[in-house]
Amino acid sequence: IFDYKNAYFAFQDTLNSHLKSFSKEIDKLADLSNISQHLSNQNFATIEYFLTDSNLYVFTFIDQQQFFDKVDLPSHFKNQLLDYCENLASPSSNFEKSKGEFIADILLKKSFERFGENNSIEKITIIPDIWLGYLPFETLPVPNENAKMLIEKFDISYAYAAHLLMAQKVNSFHHADKPIATFAPQYQNDNQYIAAAISTRSGKNISELPGAKREAELIAELFGGDAFTGNSVTEAQFRQSAKDYKLLHLSMHADLDDVNPMYSHFIFNTQYDTLHDGILTAAELHNLQLNADLAVLSACNTGFGKIKKGEGIMSLSRAFRYAGVPSTVMSLWKVPDDATSKIMSSFYQFLKEGDTKDSALRRAKLAYLDQTMTTEQKHPFYWAGFVAAGDMEKITVTSSNYWKWGIGLFLVIGLFFSCFNKSRQV
Repeated sequence: IFDYKNAYFAFQDTLNSHLKSFSKEIDKLADLSNISQHLSNQNFATIEYFLTDSNLYVFTFIDQQQFFDKVDLPSHFKNQLLDYCENLASPSSNFEKSKGEFIADILLKKSFERFGENNSIEKITIIPDIWLGYLPFETLPVPNENAKMLIEKFDISYAYAAHLLMAQKVNSFHHADKPIATFAPQYQNDNQYIAAAISTRSGKNISELPGAKREAELIAELFGGDAFTGNSVTEAQFRQSAKDYKLLHLSMHADLDDVNPMYSHFIFNTQYDTLHDGILTAAELHNLQLNADLAVLSACNTGFGKIKKGEGIMSLSRAFRYAGVPSTVMSLWKVPDDATSKIMSSFYQFLKEGDTKDSALRRAKLAYLDQTMTTEQKHPFYWAGFVAAGDMEKITVTSSNYWKWGIGLFLVIGLFFSCFNKSRQV
């Protein structure tokens, strides 16, 4: 025990020396009252879950108070929830609200009882455990108001853990000065080399991403930023330049490693890189220091990864959090282009009006549902597949460049799913 304590203290000293912006709150991470103080106020609630085989433990933070509840889990709950998630991700499925009512009763009833009858809660942050991370909670009905889904009443966002979200809210991040960097590698001349490089990890071949270069250049021009495109886009270039930008847009291939999540990676051009192998892994991202306010990960599977008990889903999106980026936009499944375009155009407008990220995304989804006439296209598959995680504060820009940031953000996130275009055409 003595040796382990010494090793722990040495680790703390290392954090204090090299990661001061994160480590200064390390002594408060286990302080429940401190977490409550930073994660809730009169209009905010944070709900964190802990799952066992037979029980669900629910921590509810509201108005600087914390509550703890235990819920007995039915034996078939896991299968019911995973079936529900599969139905959400399939437009041809029969979306059953009754199954959502069953899940909401288990997951939300206790917390909503803590809210009280005359509550003023407007925003809810969900901190899921293990396979709850696959669920977009906004599709669930409000307890005792089964005609309404959560999205109709609350801004919903997600976080990986309470102490990480607290650190995001209280730490002073060193924001970058440059507006945006877009990265769109070209693979055509390098395809065979890269396919061989990743064959031992996934066995997948990669293909060119049509239009990625043009998209990256357009986004960078509208933001007054820089576009890194073509054969010269290397891992070394990303490592050297990414730390200088306020917003990062990655339009490229990514590969998921379900067995070893730290080997999940983005694929850069390798032919012209003399310093690195062109495969930027989650482990390598953990050791970078980025200064962006938001990372838009236009690559497949950035929100997915291996489930680790007590940690949640170990994904590429999460790796950006550890690199210092307080918020990301990621996808839970392959959403369709047309619905994405409509929702994200509204999302841009609401952000321009000064909404927080979660509020803008919710209003955009509601606008889509209101404007969509066909019942089939109101299926959650079309609007619930993309979520925001991390710090939900507004994106701050100078007034002189505000219109550029607004237009640019719309286009960046509107192109979020460009990596999925080819797979939908097949």
